[in-house]
Amino acid sequence: MLHVGDSLSLGITDEADSPGADVAQQYEAAGVTTSFFDVAGGRSSVETVDDKPNAVSAAQELSRTHPAAGRCWVLQIGTNDAANISAGSQIDATARIDQLMQVVGGEPVLWPNLKTLASAPTHYEPEKMVAYNGALMEACTRYPNLRIYDAAADLPDTAFVDGIHHTGAGSEVFAGGIAGALASAYPAASDPAPGCMVGPAVPSSSPEGSPGPIAAPLPGNGQICFAPIVDFCLPTTAFGSSSATDR
Repeated sequence: MLHVGDSLSLGITDEADSPGADVAQQYEAAGVTTSFFDVAGGRSSVETVDDKPNAVSAAQELSRTHPAAGRCWVLQIGTNDAANISAGSQIDATARIDQLMQVVGGEPVLWPNLKTLASAPTHYEPEKMVAYNGALMEACTRYPNLRIYDAAADLPDTAFVDGIHHTGAGSEVFAGGIAGALASAYPAASDPAPGCMVGPAVPSSSPEGSPGPIAAPLPGNGQICFAPIVDFCLPTTAFGSSSATDR
């Protein structure tokens, strides 16, 4: 499993503050033997912050350095992209999504969509996230290996600290939602979910009480994708800045 993320992913690695947000424990429980992460605060698809690689560069490096057999991806990216577009970037959401999907190629992808609140700072307002989410939905028509987790529908307003980042409880909602959505998107015993948008799987649908390993038998790819992937957890740290924004 290869995971590229922004500051919403920091809490599942070094900053995880609860078992439910600890991605290593979640992976082990799901039967995943190898998982690799590249996450950074302030990250967007194309802009760079503090000389850290952007999401496209991070994905390219993960792809280059880890075996291709059996890979799948979670791309937890977009909040800073939406803000940068609002701030005047000439690279639109479609181009940003395409650049990442071109790195992934035909491998299975789960991409959580975006949500912020009206209390979020300038350029991070909810309508900016809604516009980016629309571009994600359109991308499904171009990429049959893409599934979108409707995180925006799952996260209540009470899950947010500052309009962008999540409370501890919100982080666990987000993590569990992504894990379940991945299982829904790529179930072990059948073809990938036919629609673009997926929600969390019902945990009891698995004999072990959790989604567990899942297959992603996209036509001709012969790939296995393991779930759950957990993602998103945040203390009240700032998003960082992507060249045009400062969160």
